[in-house]
Amino acid sequence: MRFPQMDHLIIKYLSKEISLEERHQLSKWLEEDELNSRVLEKYKLYWEMSQKDFSGPRSEVLDRIEQEINREDIRESSVKSSSVFLPNLLKYAAVLALIFAVTFLLNQFETEDQVQPSISYLEKVSPAGQKLSTVLPDGTTVKLNSGSKVIYPSQFMGDKREVILFGEAYFDVKRDEGKPFVIQTADMSVHVLGTSFSVRAFSDGSDQFVAVRSGLVRVVNSSNSDSIQLSKNLMTRLSAKNEFTDAKGFDENTIFGWMDQKLVFSDHTSREVFVAIEKWFGVEIQNQELVKSGKTYTAIFENPTLNEVMGSLSHMYQFNYEIDQKTIAIVR
Repeated sequence: MRFPQMDHLIIKYLSKEISLEERHQLSKWLEEDELNSRVLEKYKLYWEMSQKDFSGPRSEVLDRIEQEINREDIRESSVKSSSVFLPNLLKYAAVLALIFAVTFLLNQFETEDQVQPSISYLEKVSPAGQKLSTVLPDGTTVKLNSGSKVIYPSQFMGDKREVILFGEAYFDVKRDEGKPFVIQTADMSVHVLGTSFSVRAFSDGSDQFVAVRSGLVRVVNSSNSDSIQLSKNLMTRLSAKNEFTDAKGFDENTIFGWMDQKLVFSDHTSREVFVAIEKWFGVEIQNQELVKSGKTYTAIFENPTLNEVMGSLSHMYQFNYEIDQKTIAIVR
């Protein structure tokens, strides 16, 4: 299901002009289908790429995009299709093509005597059940947690180093005072010179935070431009109201333990625990609704096995379970 104004909301979200009410509407759409999140992620990626070094009037681009969407809606209404996904995908493709076309023409007009270097974008993915380390072109080290990915250019150009993160990662940024490092997520951006910190920004509604191990960072809310500055051993979370919490200290194991193969739970609800297990081991847990206890769970596992963690949980919440390859069924 799609909301009638979804295309318009996506554009407003990407251009940072979306209201809190509209953001809530967009969030509901994302929760309806995993495909919607993937569409938005790709849309955001191409938007970021097309807007790079763009100095023309943004309103002109947005007007053209909305006009193209309206034309696509008219064409779709006259063509009967057995598939809902394909026309929508074609619409997104048309919009993205228009973004590139308009941006290219405006850039050509403004810099007709300049030769723009070609930049390719790379994507590193850490699937569920795995972790991955990579080094960016500037020497920055990135460690991706399970179910995460980072997108970055093959070469950092211009006056900043910008990457896009989906999920959770630890960054050890190579210091360069003349070229700040910026991490973009769906809901916030993190600006640094040289430091080490962790960012968590999954699109599944789970906890989002930035925690600094060393150095200094500035975190900016993508929807309202509010910002907070964090120094060593401080963190902030993005609340359900889309507001940053006050800076405060944190437990090293809870935030950074995953890098040392520690699966850490600290007053987690059963739902939060199941989500973490699915990401850590790359499994699917069925019948989670059978666990109705309001008790929270606290534990630390070092290099855990699936049976070890599930055994502890089953004792805590009084349930049985069956494991069939990558599927876990909770039974009573």
